[in-house]
Amino acid sequence: MNRIFNPVAIHNPQGRKPDSNIGRILLDMGKISAADAERILLMQKEKGMRFGEAAQALGLVTEADIEQVLAHQFDYPYLRPGQGGFSPELVAAYRPFDAQVEMLRGVRSQLMLRWFGSGRKTLAIASVNPDDGASMFTANLAVVFSQLGEKTLLVDANLRSPQQHRIFNLPSGQGLSDILADRAELDAISRIAPFIDLSVLSAGTLPPNPQELLSLPLLRASTSISSTATTSCCMKCRRSRPAPMRWRWPRMRAACCWWRARTVRALRTSMPPQSSSADTARM
Repeated sequence: MNRIFNPVAIHNPQGRKPDSNIGRILLDMGKISAADAERILLMQKEKGMRFGEAAQALGLVTEADIEQVLAHQFDYPYLRPGQGGFSPELVAAYRPFDAQVEMLRGVRSQLMLRWFGSGRKTLAIASVNPDDGASMFTANLAVVFSQLGEKTLLVDANLRSPQQHRIFNLPSGQGLSDILADRAELDAISRIAPFIDLSVLSAGTLPPNPQELLSLPLLRASTSISSTATTSCCMKCRRSRPAPMRWRWPRMRAACCWWRARTVRALRTSMPPQSSSADTARM
């Protein structure tokens, strides 16, 4: 009854699940036993209730369990608290129904329509202050893109103070800097198992010359290669000029509103539809 539910284990590469029945999923999750299923079916027939409602009425599952099953049925993976070992601030993974995450989905929709919709595959998110929350915003944005079914690659291009390996609980090892220095291949990219369509390329070894590395032509080549295998590529960079506003994670709600409005305004005023060939957005 305490088995860990792994959405990858029952994911069908062709997009079809062998059995998406709510009872079968609860059994696979270890939430109920075969005997429990019989009790639920009996109550469902007697009371004319849905399977999930009957299971809750019998006290066998919680509302959170039913939400997770529904998320699986509709190909919307997310995690229970503590599962995966990721940072608890990864709210898109752990609390996908919060108002904060709804705002992130609003940002995602605007980007899909106004940036990625015209054929672009790469987005750069930049910051100047180490505590402005941009790394966490980028990580959560990558998660909501992957929840949409978009093959997403998150690249930590902050070679001075990288954070993505900590957020996603990745081991310290080779990453972007090693690829740019021709010391590693693209197999340094890590697949985030609970999210079928999300991969992360961490910053890797901290180099003594980050600016020079990021200016190398190999960066453009690596971005081009990764973009051919993904639908969207989010790059977390560090800006060289002051940000227009300090953004701290506890003020996520206000910050998301500001980010969404700023994104829409910038894209409307500086990016003619279907005409720009830029690969990255300066935010």
